[in-house]
Amino acid sequence: MQSETGGISILTLLHPVKLKTITNFILRYSMMKYLFILFFSLASIVPSLGYGQIGVLNSPAQGLGIVEKEYDFGKIPQGKPVQHRFQVLNLTSHDLTINNVHASCGCTTPEWNHDAIPAGGKAEIKIGYNSATVGNFEKTIAVQYGNSGDTQLISIKGTVWPIPEGPAPLNQAIATLKTIKQ
Repeated sequence: MQSETGGISILTLLHPVKLKTITNFILRYSMMKYLFILFFSLASIVPSLGYGQIGVLNSPAQGLGIVEKEYDFGKIPQGKPVQHRFQVLNLTSHDLTINNVHASCGCTTPEWNHDAIPAGGKAEIKIGYNSATVGNFEKTIAVQYGNSGDTQLISIKGTVWPIPEGPAPLNQAIATLKTIKQ
């Protein structure tokens, strides 16, 4: 249809097929906009549901949250003592005491503050390993806490490699350079 001025009328441009395509585009765009808003709203809410701590057992009924349950020392030289500090959180609404920390072996030594951890507070358990024996190791440590004596397990692991029995062999090239320099 041509208008009186010789141009194409608006009704011709809005042919039913084109009108349906335009309507579908607008609906899809609106739906994507709402999905985008929903996604970012959920993305901002979900981290706050876990108290912001990765790896912590976040059940308030549990009482004691341990940030990491296992630590790997990797490779360590024989006879070199190593240690790691495990972070613990009081997830209750009252003070909580760590009653005992017991290692599965005498080569593993736990240290902790015997004072009560205030509600929502943090504490550390320091675990030492003496690395006297060569080879792989994995040690379990039981953490006993609260009035009912609840227990959680943490562990350490690694590989102890032997240190050389004597000095390194003589490097002949360095010995030659030393005699030339004199």
